[in-house]
Amino acid sequence: MAAVLSIDVVELVECRPHAMTIDRAANADGVRDGPARLLHRFREGPCAIDVYAFALAAGGSLTSVAHSSGVLEHILIQTGQLQLELNHGDARSRPTLLYPGDYVSFTADVPHTYTAAEGYVQATLIMHYPAGSPAPSPVEGADSAIGHDKPAGSRASTAHQLAD
Repeated sequence: MAAVLSIDVVELVECRPHAMTIDRAANADGVRDGPARLLHRFREGPCAIDVYAFALAAGGSLTSVAHSSGVLEHILIQTGQLQLELNHGDARSRPTLLYPGDYVSFTADVPHTYTAAEGYVQATLIMHYPAGSPAPSPVEGADSAIGHDKPAGSRASTAHQLAD
């Protein structure tokens, strides 16, 4: 887990007082916007990390613009089959099929597309913004939410666009 979050294992297990936070899916008042729901944003040193519940209906698709240099996406598939394509514009752009239990991590500084290849897809998505990347800020009028440029604590829409 420490490697996924790009933090030292000591930071992961270090005891820090923290009040319990529960974000119940049934009470997601305005949190869901498109296929993702921001569960939590936190800072570890100079890095920002967003944790999302992600879902796509069978056959659904989501295309994301390129994020800032060094931004990482981590995805753990729970249900369905997710096709991921990193749109490099060359031979590296072939799609990758992910199954329940699969985990993928990639540098998200190129456009990328998620497609629910089979069944309803549920996943956990972690966005890792490294030190020096532009501070996330709100993007008004975006059609979905997956961690592109929001202020700390915000649950505002983001710069991902749903594909038709």
